[in-house]
Amino acid sequence: MKKVILLSGKSQYDVMTTWLLEIEKSLIKNNVEYIRMLDYNLENFSPKILENVDLIIGLNGWYVREIKKNNYLRRIPYCLWLADHPIDHVDRIKCLESNDILTVMDKKDFDFVRFLDIPCDTYFMPHAAFEISPIIFEKELDVLFLGSYPDKQKYINGIKKLDIPVFNKIVEYIFQQCINDDKMYYFDLFKEIMRQSDVNLQLEENEYLMTLARYIGRIINAHRRIETLKNVANSGIKLNIFGNKWENSELFNHPNINFYPAVNYIQAQDLMKMSKITLNIQGLLYDGSHERVYSGMANGSVTVTNRTPFLEGLFIENKEIIFYDFDKQNIVEKIKYVLNNDDIREEISQNGRMAIIGKHTYNERVQHLINIYNDRFNINP
Repeated sequence: MKKVILLSGKSQYDVMTTWLLEIEKSLIKNNVEYIRMLDYNLENFSPKILENVDLIIGLNGWYVREIKKNNYLRRIPYCLWLADHPIDHVDRIKCLESNDILTVMDKKDFDFVRFLDIPCDTYFMPHAAFEISPIIFEKELDVLFLGSYPDKQKYINGIKKLDIPVFNKIVEYIFQQCINDDKMYYFDLFKEIMRQSDVNLQLEENEYLMTLARYIGRIINAHRRIETLKNVANSGIKLNIFGNKWENSELFNHPNINFYPAVNYIQAQDLMKMSKITLNIQGLLYDGSHERVYSGMANGSVTVTNRTPFLEGLFIENKEIIFYDFDKQNIVEKIKYVLNNDDIREEISQNGRMAIIGKHTYNERVQHLINIYNDRFNINP
């Protein structure tokens, strides 16, 4: 892979814009020429620009619909690099053709993609950390959490608007099963219920059921985030939360939580450097990882996160990372163990940084994408 078009736009949120900058730097390191296309316009894709372009890269499927409507552009393979869950971008994913590439950040997402029956190949591409900063900050914060308030009621109200009473029973059943067992995947249960009801989820007239499934996932995620933070704060541990809309939460006046406005992604890196622990709550990841796992470790903060099989195979528990389980509610003892043992915390912090260097930055992810492309199109580097 020698030349790519990297798609961007003004409406992309801060994290995505920052990731694009990291991808750009990594493309340069890997000797791949790139053209960053801002404010998509078909007229910008002149024959001169498109000459010898190997791949178009769009995070979360940026502009894939427009590109697939253009007979000239669609001949160039498109990489839909998912940074979110595929259920959030079903319409974009369905635009992909046989010569395209889809990447997912959770191995469980392969099941969902197979369900969608997409003609292109799918590959695993987890999130990553920025380049490792050598700067060490004084640890001013005990526990850091970065994330907005998830309004569970908004999704419950969305289900009510569908105005089908049986949906409430389906939601409650799936919710309880998943809350009681971390390994239970909500979409698997949803598919099975629909199968038993002889409902074809892939029919166009049943597309509203995909909205229902998405809402169920969001309700589970919201519950896990709120209950985990509440559990930690109720134990007496001081939390520092940076994110939007927490004034709408029942936790807003909690005496053990300091709330701050959301910060941009660059500022978030410095906050991690200042924190003894970066708490990660990935309520919808079953066999993958969120970027804050890697970023916390890279910035010298002990990452405390819910376990997934992927992460268990990647990092050494209690040596490089700390895992907890939603269904066992063992997070408080894990956090207190780290906070009360400075030497152990420092050791985990250093081991975590070393586990990221040269393995889980965007440079390695771009290298992986190059290998995917070369393998997919039988190109000898």
